[in-house]
Amino acid sequence: MHAQTRMVASKGKIAGAINLVTLVTLFTSIVLAFSAVGSWSHRHEVLTHWPVEATIRSCAIHRDVPFRRNGGGIVSWIVCNVDYSLDGVAYAARVESTMRHAGDSGTYITVSNGRLVTVRPEVIFKGWIATHRPGSQLALRYAPAHPDAPTFIGVDNVVDLEPVSGSIAGVFVFGVLTILGRFVSARLARADGAAL
Repeated sequence: MHAQTRMVASKGKIAGAINLVTLVTLFTSIVLAFSAVGSWSHRHEVLTHWPVEATIRSCAIHRDVPFRRNGGGIVSWIVCNVDYSLDGVAYAARVESTMRHAGDSGTYITVSNGRLVTVRPEVIFKGWIATHRPGSQLALRYAPAHPDAPTFIGVDNVVDLEPVSGSIAGVFVFGVLTILGRFVSARLARADGAAL
């Protein structure tokens, strides 16, 4: 009887831990869902308004190693200096691409067309810069409240990785984890009830 009580108490602690993890995954799923809606709304608004034709002055690849001591990999992105005018006002601005994270080798692995593919972001960025030389034109977008801060949103999938699909994938993963956690927790609670 005493061993059975300890086993029930142990299962109760496990169920409590699973419930806590389930609540965290549920909260994360909700936050990601709101993030996806917010990102989609912002992108939709930017993509349907405020285009501007800019002239490239220069573009370069920027790098950072955020967790150098822990082998955190490499973060790289493109920064372009551009000139454009709106309503007769000339602007000189700096526009930054979406950051790409890679391992220490400068690569990451992803799924493309149902296969695993090794991606080298800096090679992709060098190719993009080679086709967007100083003096060439680039269609950018801007927000009327900040005409001096253009964005790469909608330019192409090299400088603008659309974040909404990643957020939706996160909602799905954390949603599945939440459902799985609730299922395991309910099974443990039924097992505790049957043991008493």
